[in-house]
Amino acid sequence: MAAITGQAAPWQAPHEFAGPVAAELRQVEESLAQLLPPDLGGLAPVIYHQVVRAGGKRLRPLLVLLSCAAAGGDPARAITMATGVEVVHLASLMHDDVIDEARERRGRPAARQRWGNRASILVGDLLIAQAFRRLSDESGRAALGVMAEAVVQMCQSELAQRGEGRPFPDEAAYFASIQGKTAALMAAACEIGATAAGNTAAAQPLREFGANLGLAFQITDDLLDLYGEPAKLGKPVRQDLLRRQWTLPVIAALQSAPPEQARGLQKLLEHAAEGDAQAAAEAAARVEALGGREYASRRTAELVRQASLALAPLPGTPARDALTGFAEYVTRRES
Repeated sequence: MAAITGQAAPWQAPHEFAGPVAAELRQVEESLAQLLPPDLGGLAPVIYHQVVRAGGKRLRPLLVLLSCAAAGGDPARAITMATGVEVVHLASLMHDDVIDEARERRGRPAARQRWGNRASILVGDLLIAQAFRRLSDESGRAALGVMAEAVVQMCQSELAQRGEGRPFPDEAAYFASIQGKTAALMAAACEIGATAAGNTAAAQPLREFGANLGLAFQITDDLLDLYGEPAKLGKPVRQDLLRRQWTLPVIAALQSAPPEQARGLQKLLEHAAEGDAQAAAEAAARVEALGGREYASRRTAELVRQASLALAPLPGTPARDALTGFAEYVTRRES
């Protein structure tokens, strides 16, 4: 397949953690440029620039590469696997935008806004098929099973969330949801890194690290949706409230508030779910006043601590240190 040429792609992985695998991460970016078949004609560059070059930190392929190095392997052997993980992530974003009827993605119109839902779903499917085809050789087969299981968990989580009948889910339901929504693929990325290194003993510690990291990452995402800056996020804020998706800060506030205050917050949330942006802003402020934001931040810090502890069985290396720094970065990211 011919590469789609252009300026250097805007991958934005936190540079202080990418150091041990920076060269390999650049090769992942080049590999992403090869994913779209040339027979798409003039549509291929458009899709590439809209989907692959739309930005992003490339956190998941970075996890694959660093995990491979931390497990004692050569990260160059994990480039195809890292590319596959990122493609699954990109495809899931396209599908999510269709499900959520999103207008923007990373500060630009979502793919569905440009081509419609049908084309967006098909392009997402195409990207996944290309990734799995590249992993079907001997060296990638072990990763296929891990990645397929992660995709199953992602789909099951989305289906469970759509079928949720309770108006205000509890904390257990929230964590079950984000385990599939985000943590499953990050856990898989880390396990796949160990697989690429041929180190079965490192697979479980790295998977545990990725799972805790993924939970912390999603809670931070949810906090940013409530309290982040749209210019930095590249998308509008408080979209979860407008979509009737109550995240950990909201759940914690509802559970800890006195009955009368909880009822007042519930009314604001119901108005927000009907599209009232002012009610959504007031609800976010009320959640913070009731301690929901602070509680979610504490849970994030604890999950990051658990993630770092999971790495203890691995020998001290620059790659392991980078993973630890990566986990700590989650608590202070702004986008």
